[in-house]
Amino acid sequence: MSLSSNGGNIKLTTAVPAGAVETASESGAEDLNHEDKVDHEDETKVPLLDYELVPKVVKDGICLQPQSSPSKEAEPIYWNSDEQKQWIALLFVGTTMAYATRTILPLCAVTVADEFGWDKTDMGLVLGCFFWGYPVFQIMGGHISDRIGGDQVLYRAAFVWSSICMITPYAAYVYQSKAATVYMMALLRFLMGLTQGVHFPSLTSLISSRVKPSQKALVLTISFTASSVGSVFSGGIGSILLAEFHWSTLFYVFGAIAFMWAVCLRIVSRRTQRIKNTSEVNEKLIASSSSSSLKDMDGDQDDDVVPVKKKFPVCQLCNKVPFWVGYSMFYHG
Repeated sequence: MSLSSNGGNIKLTTAVPAGAVETASESGAEDLNHEDKVDHEDETKVPLLDYELVPKVVKDGICLQPQSSPSKEAEPIYWNSDEQKQWIALLFVGTTMAYATRTILPLCAVTVADEFGWDKTDMGLVLGCFFWGYPVFQIMGGHISDRIGGDQVLYRAAFVWSSICMITPYAAYVYQSKAATVYMMALLRFLMGLTQGVHFPSLTSLISSRVKPSQKALVLTISFTASSVGSVFSGGIGSILLAEFHWSTLFYVFGAIAFMWAVCLRIVSRRTQRIKNTSEVNEKLIASSSSSSLKDMDGDQDDDVVPVKKKFPVCQLCNKVPFWVGYSMFYHG
């Protein structure tokens, strides 16, 4: 180290050995080689993952969130806890009133027969016509319920059979002849059987599509138990009304209750349908957005998926022995 002065400027000079300079150069080169080696090792250690599960960086530095490919079929939308309790109560009351309205005429059969002079043949014809119409729409009702929704079929059918119940007393006095009265009452019983035949198929379709699998058995049990409650309800309350009032009062009271139930069911159904439609629209928007983003990144344009409509296997069902065994046991006891 030396100190020198030149025109007022002081200069400090340090002598560095040549070996030290060479050592420092070699050390810096080794550090650079080490950093390049570490970077290369880090790049080679990155695993190659699936395209559908790892986000890719697109243009303008935008990185998508990791999303799997959109599913072909939307997941079912189940009722939440509050909705399920509300629907259980509605289905219980509806099944109760369905059985209550169908058992009114057998309850007051003796009174009606005495008033119109019917014999056992006439009364048997009127009562039996219900079961002639009951099985006609059951298979069709279940198929339609699977397509448009069981709740839609339930309240529409309830409007019809509750109205039939209320107009039955009027129809009994339309004609003066005995035969015409019998045929008119038999026709109304047949129409009630037709419309009430879709009750259990649509109820089952509704529960199977909107209730979680772990709770379907409970909801079905509660709903089907109401059939016995309806018979007890019409027998108890109907007997009291029959003893105090005219037999037509039973049809007015029970029909009005069933009609009000149909109105409530329609209101709840439309509200639930709006919530369901909103959820489905949101899911479709998310799925379409994810699909279009993935297509923009990859550059591939997949063909649109065309939904395949499933046909109801009527011929296959009629060829099954268990179907006819169950049909015979249910209708022929």
